[in-house]
Amino acid sequence: MATFTDLRLAPLALLAFAPSCDRSPPPARNAVVILLDTCRYDEVGRTTRQGPVTPSLDAFADGATRFTKATSPAPWTLPAVATLLTSAHPTVHGAKGHYPDFTGLRDVPTGAEGMARSGIRTCAIVNCPFLDPVLGLGRGFDRFDYYADHGPEIRTAGDALDAAIDWVRENRDERFFLFVHLFDAHMDYEPAEPFRSRFLEGEPRPFDGPFAGVGRWRRSGASSAVRRYARALYRAEIAAIDDAIGSFLTDLEGLGVIEETAVVITSDHGEEFWEHGQFEHGHTLYEELLHVPLIVRAPGRATTPEVRARVGLIDVMPTLYELLALPPIESFEGRSLVPLLDGRTPSGPRNRFSESILYGPERKAVTSERFKFIRCKEDGTRALFDLEQDPGEARNLMEEEPERAREMESQLDDWERLEERRAQSTPAAGVIDMENVMSKLRSLGYAD
Repeated sequence: MATFTDLRLAPLALLAFAPSCDRSPPPARNAVVILLDTCRYDEVGRTTRQGPVTPSLDAFADGATRFTKATSPAPWTLPAVATLLTSAHPTVHGAKGHYPDFTGLRDVPTGAEGMARSGIRTCAIVNCPFLDPVLGLGRGFDRFDYYADHGPEIRTAGDALDAAIDWVRENRDERFFLFVHLFDAHMDYEPAEPFRSRFLEGEPRPFDGPFAGVGRWRRSGASSAVRRYARALYRAEIAAIDDAIGSFLTDLEGLGVIEETAVVITSDHGEEFWEHGQFEHGHTLYEELLHVPLIVRAPGRATTPEVRARVGLIDVMPTLYELLALPPIESFEGRSLVPLLDGRTPSGPRNRFSESILYGPERKAVTSERFKFIRCKEDGTRALFDLEQDPGEARNLMEEEPERAREMESQLDDWERLEERRAQSTPAAGVIDMENVMSKLRSLGYAD
């Protein structure tokens, strides 16, 4: 099994603990973002009785910075990825929707557009109907390699990353930005061998075949055996992705570019396995959907191994711009994570905001270092959770901590007003023909 081993990481690990000096490190020449669709935070770094789930990512993280409190702006792909690429919230960038009605990216600058204007070659390799070029997320990419299917027809992580390394090989003499989206962990859960057999060892098998049919499992409950079966298949998918990422990182090293390339590995959202009585994603703002892995390797920097400050996907593009020594785009709403990479104490509050429900009434949330407040104006519900004492968000503290709840609701109100003003000054996308997108979504089981 090809992985980015601790031996290969040894030179990078030395950088992570190199003594600091007054001279700033040189800017990164290139940037790579690898996004694992539907990857929960708690699967990265997990060790099971069948062995570690993500040994390649674990080895990579040893020479990088792991952010333990990274928040997604939305619990599904389209608005979350659009936020990563634009550093704008869904209300502003407009690439969102409520099934079955979707809107494309507004006239918001993307990070790829700014990089392209600076002479950097840009490529995206994506594998999801919600990233169809018609929705506008391909703006700024010299190459936008889009393929969307599922089950046996899916473009696997290995195939996608092979295409990515081929592109790097062709463009390594120029500065480049590469964005790779990997769809394997999304339903259907149909992992390849040897990962399927490994992670199903000792687990119940209530039925044969892939775990498919989003609507079926969202509408009904599931026995404990079905739940364990689903989670084991899902975990095997992530292990397969991890193996492919290990091979890709090794190939980057072989091409001689990894030492000058900033690498970000993250996810757009997680997956619920009935923690709050439902399944899949897009329907709530609980942590099983919003808490995402985020690992950043900045070449040449004495980076901090772990950062526990509240951050978000909205901060990825400002971080890359600083690492690449590019002037930030004025519309960026996120904050660069470079000071945190360098071990500096974060200044000011670092609340992160989430919105854009795919199914059910719209909800919005503000998450601080420790607490989360969720509100639904449509049904009047409000909830406050202590994420340190109650990481499973089972105990609503609205009655016990009314002052804190009022303070966080006020912060949410202020943010909503600001976002609405920004949205009003941002031209909307034109009419979009969604027929092809909807056909792909129906094939994935989204039409209930």
